[in-house]
Amino acid sequence: MGDSITRATCWRSLLWQSLQEAFAGRFDFVGTLSEANGCAPADYDRDNQGYSSSLVTEIAAGVTDARTCDPACPTLNELGAAFAQARPDVVLMHFGTNDVWNGRPTESIVSAYTQVVESARAANPAVTILVAQIIPMNVSEATCGGCSCAGCAVDVPALNLRIVTWASSMTTASSAVRVVDQFTGFDATMDNGDGVHPNDLGARKMADRWYEALAPLF
Repeated sequence: MGDSITRATCWRSLLWQSLQEAFAGRFDFVGTLSEANGCAPADYDRDNQGYSSSLVTEIAAGVTDARTCDPACPTLNELGAAFAQARPDVVLMHFGTNDVWNGRPTESIVSAYTQVVESARAANPAVTILVAQIIPMNVSEATCGGCSCAGCAVDVPALNLRIVTWASSMTTASSAVRVVDQFTGFDATMDNGDGVHPNDLGARKMADRWYEALAPLF
């Protein structure tokens, strides 16, 4: 689950392919959303919970009209309904890119993470949360006309560092919150197609990191 890095890029298809090769018949991607985004293999499981342009802080705060999300920006209650319908055993969460880009404080972001985790646990008290340290950004004119993020170079690592202590504080005996390092070794220029969204090389790196975190669960 997450924003356009989850919904509109190809790491999910590559992860599905790796899991299919190793654990066919033993997993199922779940979510109330699905879209054809041109990623290969063409028959990969597209179920997901990614909302392009969304901010996790706005979801937690119930803001639905501040941004144009694809699909419509959800409220926390709507996200809870999606969790209840899908009942995931494991949640893969890469969220916070748009929050950092829009200057949301680190503590507000991790507070929103807490509400998302509690919503997932309401659907499945034994859910495992794999939370990503988010990939770096290099926002420029290539991203969008007039766009910039002067603080991203500092604020992304700050969030990623805070995620480690937050995850530890959120872990329980029945519901682990585990950190997946999607930041280290990811080049904001070479691995992103537009400075924000992973290109094919970046998508492969993300898929491999998710796979490394998921494989021991089988």
